[in-house]
Amino acid sequence: MPNTTAPVHFVSVFRNLGVGMSGTKWGVWLMGGLIGITLALLANALVLWLGFETPGSLYKAETLRQEKRASPLPPALGEKLPPQQQQAPDTASTPSETPPPPEPTPTPIPDRNQIRLPLPPVKQERGPLQVLEPAFDPAPFDLNAPGPQGVTALMRAAEAGDLATLEQLFAQGVEINQKDDSAHTALYFAIAAKSALSVNWLLGHGATVEGACCDGAHSLLLHALETSDLSVLEPILRAAHPREWCPLAREALYTALRAEDKPFIRALLVNHKTPPTLEDSRHPLLGYAVAWGDTHLVSLMLECGANPNTPLQSPVEKTFSHLIANASVRDYLETETGMTPLMLAAATGQLETTQNLLQYGAKRGATTKRYKMTAIDFAARRDVGPEMLQVLLGKSPRPEDQRMRINISIGSQRAVLYKDGQVALVTPISTGRPGFPTPTGQFVVTDKDRMHRSTLYPAYMPYFLRMSCRDFGLHAGELPGYPASHGCIRLPWDSAQRLFREVDIGTLVTISR
Repeated sequence: MPNTTAPVHFVSVFRNLGVGMSGTKWGVWLMGGLIGITLALLANALVLWLGFETPGSLYKAETLRQEKRASPLPPALGEKLPPQQQQAPDTASTPSETPPPPEPTPTPIPDRNQIRLPLPPVKQERGPLQVLEPAFDPAPFDLNAPGPQGVTALMRAAEAGDLATLEQLFAQGVEINQKDDSAHTALYFAIAAKSALSVNWLLGHGATVEGACCDGAHSLLLHALETSDLSVLEPILRAAHPREWCPLAREALYTALRAEDKPFIRALLVNHKTPPTLEDSRHPLLGYAVAWGDTHLVSLMLECGANPNTPLQSPVEKTFSHLIANASVRDYLETETGMTPLMLAAATGQLETTQNLLQYGAKRGATTKRYKMTAIDFAARRDVGPEMLQVLLGKSPRPEDQRMRINISIGSQRAVLYKDGQVALVTPISTGRPGFPTPTGQFVVTDKDRMHRSTLYPAYMPYFLRMSCRDFGLHAGELPGYPASHGCIRLPWDSAQRLFREVDIGTLVTISR
């Protein structure tokens, strides 16, 4: 049975205290304080009975939990805990407690095979290399790891012309000549994209052009030729320096010659080790141009770097020799070795072509192997005219440039030397007797010999001036007053000495009846 007397007695006590002290203000204050304390105690008891937590209890619980984390469990207590409790002691806390914040998880490194580099396209321009900002930071990745179809980061950067990324990749030690699944290197990607910037950069950092490409079915040179882009082709040609002309290179040359694309022609001619030939032919294209009489083609090829001293192959093919009308020249082509384009031009009387060949370095003194003939010998035997001989001797054939000339008259048996249009010497002569006539026409002094010995007769011919590489000339000798020689022009000793001294090689000599 509940006790009701205690609360009544408890209330009566407060009543008595209040009455006894009501006469004073201190009694009122004491009464209010006791009532407030009593109400607070009752409220706290009610909260605990109902199961609520006060801010003070929460603070205390949190403080105890932090101290528990900071101080490890005693060894004896830890050994008694179940394994799960040892690993996660905080999991035993009441559901009402606030869980600790989760630990931050590290950012995962993406799979390199799934990365497609954000490489921006670059406008291709000839000129100095352009340095771009790198498109990505390659440090976290395996830079040689291939992606789909074996394509690497270097290949993509080369394709985009991204020089800054190429520099970073190279600094990280990437393999310059690594190949993808189709045997393509980064240089192939640069060529296919027509990125002259990447091509020059790769070649300057060890990229090679040798070897097969596209699983052996192609080469980097052929790919460069297919682009028809000189800024891409020229550095590849310089690096490859091919010996033989492939069909594609030969066709590219023909196209450039038709279009008169001199830079393209020069790149092809200069960077091949051998001269170009026609398909299924051993003869150089320059030789064919001379045989065709195509002065413009000869000039164009020489201007673009063709070698003027390229020998013609012997024996020549019938398709080549049939281009030559003169039977004597055809015979030399078919039997003699060591003939050059200059010899062929001289023998066929192509004056402008001869001048062009000499201008670009053709050797005047080159000889054939068997008969030791030079270009001027071929010109003299063909009697192609004094202008050709003068050009081959390094003299100008223009009439206004003929400072000195000699006129010889067989009928009057007299020779006249002209200098600058003025008579400098008139002298008697003795020409060929009957049966040994002196040839007539225009000739050129081709060589001089102070004491020449005849190869036909047992005689000396002092102060000899040979006419056009032929077997006669002017020399000192006996003058009976009539034609008495075997075809030469005899002169008095003093006249022979003066002519020998003053007349230059290349001087024009006219002999008339």
